[in-house]
Amino acid sequence: MVKLSLTIWALFCVLNLFYTPSISCPHYQLEALVEFQSLLYNHSETSQRNNYKDQFWNSSISCCKWEGVTCSAPGAVTELILGSALIDGTSQAQIVINAEALNPLFRVTSLIVLDFSGCGIRGKISGSGFANLSRLTTLELGKNKFEGFIPGEIFTNLKNLQHLSMSENLLQGKIPEEIGNLTQLQSLSLSENSLAGEVPRSIFNLKRLEFLNLQKNSLHGEIPSEIGNLTNMIGIILNDNNLRGKLPSSWQKMESLTTLQLRNNDLYGDIPTGLFHLPEMRYLLLGGNKLSWNNSDEAFSPTSSLMVLSLASCNLSGPFPNWLSNQTGLTRLDLSDNHLEGVLPPWLAQLGVGNLILANNRLTGSLKDADLLFQEGLYLLDLSKNNFHGELPASIGEARNISILLLSGNKFSGSLPKSFSRLDQLQLLDLSDNNLAGGNDKFPVFCPSLQWIDISLNNFSGELPIFSFPPTTRVLSLGQNNFKGRLPINLATKFLQLQQLDLHDNNLTGEIPASISNLSLLQVLNLRNNKLEGSIPEQLSTIPNLRILDLSNNHLKGVVSSSLGSLSGMTSTVDNLQRQGSVIGLTIDFLDVNVDCECQDVLVNWKKSKQTLSNRQIDLYSILDLSNNQLSGQLPPSLGHLKGLKLLNLSFNSISGQIPSSLGDLKTVEILDFSHNRFSGEMPKSFSRLSVLNWLDVSNNQLTGPIPESAQMDRINDPNFYANNSGLCGAQIQKPCNIRNEGAPPPLQFEEDDDQELVFSWKFAGIGFPIGFLSTLCVAFIMGFFKEFTTRVNHRRNWSSVRQTWFQEYT
Repeated sequence: MVKLSLTIWALFCVLNLFYTPSISCPHYQLEALVEFQSLLYNHSETSQRNNYKDQFWNSSISCCKWEGVTCSAPGAVTELILGSALIDGTSQAQIVINAEALNPLFRVTSLIVLDFSGCGIRGKISGSGFANLSRLTTLELGKNKFEGFIPGEIFTNLKNLQHLSMSENLLQGKIPEEIGNLTQLQSLSLSENSLAGEVPRSIFNLKRLEFLNLQKNSLHGEIPSEIGNLTNMIGIILNDNNLRGKLPSSWQKMESLTTLQLRNNDLYGDIPTGLFHLPEMRYLLLGGNKLSWNNSDEAFSPTSSLMVLSLASCNLSGPFPNWLSNQTGLTRLDLSDNHLEGVLPPWLAQLGVGNLILANNRLTGSLKDADLLFQEGLYLLDLSKNNFHGELPASIGEARNISILLLSGNKFSGSLPKSFSRLDQLQLLDLSDNNLAGGNDKFPVFCPSLQWIDISLNNFSGELPIFSFPPTTRVLSLGQNNFKGRLPINLATKFLQLQQLDLHDNNLTGEIPASISNLSLLQVLNLRNNKLEGSIPEQLSTIPNLRILDLSNNHLKGVVSSSLGSLSGMTSTVDNLQRQGSVIGLTIDFLDVNVDCECQDVLVNWKKSKQTLSNRQIDLYSILDLSNNQLSGQLPPSLGHLKGLKLLNLSFNSISGQIPSSLGDLKTVEILDFSHNRFSGEMPKSFSRLSVLNWLDVSNNQLTGPIPESAQMDRINDPNFYANNSGLCGAQIQKPCNIRNEGAPPPLQFEEDDDQELVFSWKFAGIGFPIGFLSTLCVAFIMGFFKEFTTRVNHRRNWSSVRQTWFQEYT
């Protein structure tokens, strides 16, 4: 009997191998998917079609076997995960899908998981469409280009949702109050949009919610105390909004809370000590607010075991907080922008903090014998803007794991230790604004890992030490030192990856080598305030990414070449630029412990004063500054092609002729400075089209006529901006323009001091007299002619004879 049962079981297994039916989706779902792929593929641009994966479109096999498609046992489609399945990851940024292409998928009502993250979908979210998918538990729409409002139907109909993400889109408006209907929701991410309004209180009724991410929006209002009702919360991220008010004390109810990030809001008041006693708290980031830490060091002993702590700009004062010595699990610590004083405690080196950010305090002491540099796990050290002094440790090369070293704004002196050459992990070095010195023979040869270096605002001298920096250098800032000599011709062959070259305020001489044009990735070239000579190389116009060109305060001669109008990096506005991940504005983000490195700040002449563009602004500005040179000739109209310009400064040169009317096409320009030149004629009427212009200086020229009028031009009414142009008039300088009314008699008298108007009148008199004399002769001749003609007609009544006589005698 047992043998028979075993035989039957074996036979069943064998038959099962041959007769198990294949899973296939229902016909109506297959049609929906085929229609979706047709809309997606056929309506896309031909140049984009190669970006889709071929296997996704293989209709010869069952749709349940398509990549990214999952079916249940009966065959219905339950999951669509199309981000990586649909698009080749190397070309994902190039894809643009119209949101209407999703419409066929709304007929697949059996869906439980729908993931379109990173598909480049553009358009509005269809509330009625998604409302059909009432079985959804997971909806991922992040990293697309959805725009408009979030439809409330999603929150009304999709009551089974457990995970919802719409982060990194272009969504606007308020978060709908209907979100409180999602009682099963466990995670919600609406980060990196343009959402406004207050956080709806209905969110705090979602008892099962564990993760909430609303960072990088424009949300305002207070954080209500009801947030403590979310007792299952594990992570709350509300960074980079406009939230204000005090922190509620109800956080202490959240015993499961692991992550709380509230950076960069407008929160104020005391930091609740209960946050440091939550048993699961590991990541606490409160910096960038107006919060205060008012607990005495002796009375405070936190029980949380923190891994990441940010108390930047939280009004910490006095010596380094001693209670941190018990936080042995810390890997990242940010206490920047406070009022800490004294020396670094010895126990800090024993904590093993990998990322230590103490910038902008009042800390002091020497690093010569500091053990802090040499701890094995140190990856990032930021001690900038403090009062550290002395020489850099000769053994600094032993800090073999450090990748980012920021020591700017201190009082370090001496030369650079040769052991820098052993830092084979170093990527970013900022030693700017210190008292360091030495010639190029004192420079170490840095390892190829170094990409960003800033040693500006020191006392280095000699020729430019370009051989000390590796070919991988992308940002090189050597400004405000005592470097001399010519610009090396081989700069372009040495630094093929260079994106920013800043050599301002040195003693460089000679001509600008045309070979700089071979730096095809260059975005910023700052050579201001040197002693450079010769003309501006026309080849500079071929640098495709150049957005900031500052050659001011030199001895450059010649004309402003028309080729500068073809600087392609300045011809497009920011909205039209194809961003390629600029590294100039460097933000280092480790679990939202941000270091906004200032080592790439660019010094510019902004409204007659020196200002710096922060690293986050550099790729938003196009600047052309040729002021304080010896340029001459006329200004080429081609500069009107630079529609991305924010600043154009040509002051203190000898440029002549009229200001080209094409400059009225610079629709994003905010500053125009043409002062101290030899411009003549009238100001272009096209200036009335410059809708964002807020600074215009044409003083000390030879301009005449009316100042253009517009709502924006009328606001630029400082008389100093138009001074020493005797012929200008207009409401901006309260000097009316003398325009005669029709029929009004001409003035009988001249102003004694109005020489130009007098000369103008005499010119007309000189022309009018002979014209009047000739006119009188002509009238007399004609009158005589008609008198003779009349007499002869009276004597000759035959019209034919009169006509014949007239032709014979007068034609």
